Amino acid sequence: MPRLSSLLPGEARSFAYGRISTVPIPSPTPIITPTLKMMIGDKKMQRINLREYYPFCEESTIEVSDEVLAVLQGEKRRERSYIERVRRNKAYYSLDLDDGAIENDALFLSPSPETVVERRQITEEVYAALDSLPDKQRRRVYAQYILGFSQTEIASAEGVDLSAVSRSIGRGLEGMKKFLAAFFG
Repeated sequence: MPRLSSLLPGEARSFAYGRISTVPIPSPTPIITPTLKMMIGDKKMQRINLREYYPFCEESTIEVSDEVLAVLQGEKRRERSYIERVRRNKAYYSLDLDDGAIENDALFLSPSPETVVERRQITEEVYAALDSLPDKQRRRVYAQYILGFSQTEIASAEGVDLSAVSRSIGRGLEGMKKFLAAFFG
């Protein structure tokens, strides 16, 4: 985030929606040319203190049209609403605060000992089913589902037709299904 000293003259920070952005500050004494007078016509102008909308601006008042005043007031209401929503929901902390400990605790629950044992047993049975396959089927099923190779990559690495690899993997999965049906009943 740039420092305040890095702001150019005539710029300030806006804190709308919890984000900080640099916004230009209109000059305190607007220059009204005849062309500008024709554009704004006889619109009613309001005097505002820029300090109310831009906290880092020194005290100065300017005249703005009703439309600009409505936009500024709308942004101020949205910012107050955001702050109130944070307070009401007690959302003071970001999930990526510091070392990410809050996020890790929320996302990665520690498995129970029963879950760890169950996963280990299932993994052992899947590998036993894989070991029960003939060598070619075992190698191709392992390459596709464990190593993540596509059937095309397996076929080109072994120098065989894609349909042969596809049939072999299909038969291997059927063999594993029969083996695991006996285990899981």
